[in-house]
Amino acid sequence: MILTKYKSDNSSLRDNFALTAVVLLLSQLSHAEVYKTTTSEGQVVYTDNINTAYQYNKSSKNISVLDKLPTQSQVSATTAQPATTPTSLNNQVVNAASTATDNRLPDSLGDSLTGRLSTQSISASQQDDYVLRIVSPKAGQTLRRGSQSIEINVALTPSLKTGDRIVYQLNNQTLATMKATSYTIATTTLDPNPYTITVRVENVLGEIIAQDTRAINLISNNVLYQKKRKAIAQAQKKQANQPWYKKIL
Repeated sequence: MILTKYKSDNSSLRDNFALTAVVLLLSQLSHAEVYKTTTSEGQVVYTDNINTAYQYNKSSKNISVLDKLPTQSQVSATTAQPATTPTSLNNQVVNAASTATDNRLPDSLGDSLTGRLSTQSISASQQDDYVLRIVSPKAGQTLRRGSQSIEINVALTPSLKTGDRIVYQLNNQTLATMKATSYTIATTTLDPNPYTITVRVENVLGEIIAQDTRAINLISNNVLYQKKRKAIAQAQKKQANQPWYKKIL
C-alpha cells in the first residue's frame, strides 16, 4: 500500500484520496510498520513496504519508519507540540476534511503527523551484519540425477531484517529470492555435471552483504537408466515376436 501527500497544484480528487489515505494510515499504524520517504520531486510517500520506499529514494537517511503513535509522556519528552492521542489526531484529520472548502488536507496538519509519531531512521544492512553458512549439501557431495533432489539448507545469524532477502543460485543462475533458509532443486531436468550452489543475502538496495558457495556433482542414475533400457528391449522383443499380420497393421 502506498500513500502520498500531494502538492497544492494537484487535482482535488487526488487530494481527497490523499486525505482518506492518511486516515487509513492512522488506523493501521498499530498493526504494521509504515515507512515515509520523499521522492526527487519533493513528494512525500507513505508505504508499508520498505522495498517500495527504497524505489522512491535510494538514500537510507531519507527513509524513516513510523511504527506507532507515542504515549502522552513520550510526546512531551520528544517534541514541543501538545500531546495528541490517536483518537484526537484522527478527529483533527476528519474535522479538517469536513471544514475545508477544497477538500485539501491543511499543510500544517499534514506536516505535524510525522512529528507526532514515534520515528526511527532506517539504515540498509551492511557487510558483516550477517553470518551465512551453507549447511547442506556437503562440499563435493555427489547426487544422482532424477532420484535425488538438491536440498539446500543454510544457517543465518541473526534473523533477516526488514527488507533483506536470501537469493539461491545454481551456476550463477538465480532460482529463488525469499526469506526462507531452505530451498529444494529438482534434478530431473539437470544434466550430469559439476554444479556450484551460491546462497547470498541482499539488502533493500540489492547489495550483496553475505554469501557462501558449495560445489557438488550430479551423476547419471544408472539404475533408472538400466530399467529404461530393459523396458525398451522388452518392448522391441515383444514386437519382433508378433505374427506378421500384426506387424503390418
